[in-house]
Parts: sequence; structure tokens; C-alpha cells
Amino acid sequence: MAPVNFSPGHVLHFTRQFQRPKAWFFTFVGCITAYFCICYFSFAHPYLLADNRHYTFYLWKNVIRSHWSAKYCLIPLYIYSWWSTLHSIGKKEGRLWIVVLVVGTAGVLVPAPLIEFRYYTVPIFLFALHIRVPKDCEILTSSLLAIAYIGVDAVTMYLFLYRPFQWAHEPEGVQRFIW
Repeated sequence: MAPVNFSPGHVLHFTRQFQRPKAWFFTFVGCITAYFCICYFSFAHPYLLADNRHYTFYLWKNVIRSHWSAKYCLIPLYIYSWWSTLHSIGKKEGRLWIVVLVVGTAGVLVPAPLIEFRYYTVPIFLFALHIRVPKDCEILTSSLLAIAYIGVDAVTMYLFLYRPFQWAHEPEGVQRFIW
């Protein structure tokens, strides 16, 4: 959903929010909450680190575990993503709907010991169906979303079909990349 969340107008609107003291307070509380969650609840499930057939393995290995501070450096992106998601949905839906979506999503994702993109499928579809994209950039945003999804699918299919590999402990079995 990057074309929606990172459109120039959306980013500009986010930066304008900091003209109000309330935005600074919520950002500070969000940073403290994110730091606390990362510090005390961020762990790698053994299967996450053992299975190199998934995007999450490479995301965890190459981004989050690249340096001890990398997971903390992502806090501004988390804050922006939280704001962007709630702001995008808030244009079309009421507060009760947003609370139910957040609680339902957290109820599924928080207890899950693994990070898998498939756990985000229903929340992403609900997000995509319940946001309001400005009419003047609707075609561009939809086109960028389609290109992004087609690109990810094409890379995944290429890796699955043309880049099989073998694990040392299973020499007779061919493994394939899956997302």
C-alpha cells in the first residue's frame, strides 16, 4: 500500500500535523510505546531464522538483525505507518470501525509467534477497501499499486521457478522459494 501511504500529499499532510502540540505528544507516546514493544516483545521464532524460503527470513536477517540498533531505527517508519493507516481509514470510516479493525488485527497478529505476510492478508484487504483515495490521483495510485503487486509476484514466481536450491542436511530434496 506504499503508493497510498507515501504519496506526496499524504506525507505533506503528516508533516503539517506537527504544527500542533497534540501531534508532538502522540508522536512521543508512540515512540515510547514502539520502543517498549521492540525492546521487550521483539523476538525471532526459531522457524523464522531456519527457513530461508520466505521473504520474512531475509527481511529479519538483512534489515532487522543487520545491526543491534536497526530495529529501533525503524520506529519513525512505524509511527508514520500508524498515522497513515489510521488517517487513511478515518477519512471514510468512523472511530468505532477503526477500533474494531485495530483490536481484531492485533488479536490475530500479537499472539502469533511467527511473522508471515499471509497473516496480514485480511487486514490489508480491509484497509484497501475502506480508504478514500483522492479522485485526482486515483488512477495513478491504483496503477502504482498494481505495478507493485505484479512486480512482487513476478519476482516471487521467478525465484520459485528458476532459483531452486538444496539444504545441506537434505541433499536429495530440492527447495523452492515461497513468500
